[in-house]
Amino acid sequence: SLDAIRQRGMTLSLLGSNPPVTVRLDFGSPYGFATAETVLAFDRHVRVVRTLVSRDRMSGEAGQKAIRDFQSSLRGLFLEPIRWERALLRDDLAALGRRDFLPDADEAATLRVRTVMSLLGEIPPKVITGAMQPRHTRRRAKLSPADVRALREALDRLAIEAIADPRAGLL
Repeated sequence: SLDAIRQRGMTLSLLGSNPPVTVRLDFGSPYGFATAETVLAFDRHVRVVRTLVSRDRMSGEAGQKAIRDFQSSLRGLFLEPIRWERALLRDDLAALGRRDFLPDADEAATLRVRTVMSLLGEIPPKVITGAMQPRHTRRRAKLSPADVRALREALDRLAIEAIADPRAGLL
């Protein structure tokens, strides 16, 4: 809407704080900065919507719906990792590691794998083998080619077991 108005020759400035608030951010994790960027995106969305409502380019009801919809999508963005965190920080999963997925893992490791898969669903093989990692990871541990191969075989076996016995709670 703002671009369409601008193309017709009128420029609307976004509503904002006067003076703008400046805050120094210092996080120990890249996730803190990602969260701050998400808050900025929400702030801009709200300011655009409120600008459009105040200039009679959008109804108040449509503006509230646009804000609620965006807010709802953001809430989902935060709820998913919270669910993962709650599952992975359980006492019975504290020792969970990639080696738990190997075929020669002990009974306790097999139980941890079954538990985590029943809580989180199928875990992408690239995550388990370490082929997919966050850009900002500091982990330097690399699995040997034999371990990666064994993990892939174990994941295939788990998937086959889950298909054969859906009550096993693996996937």
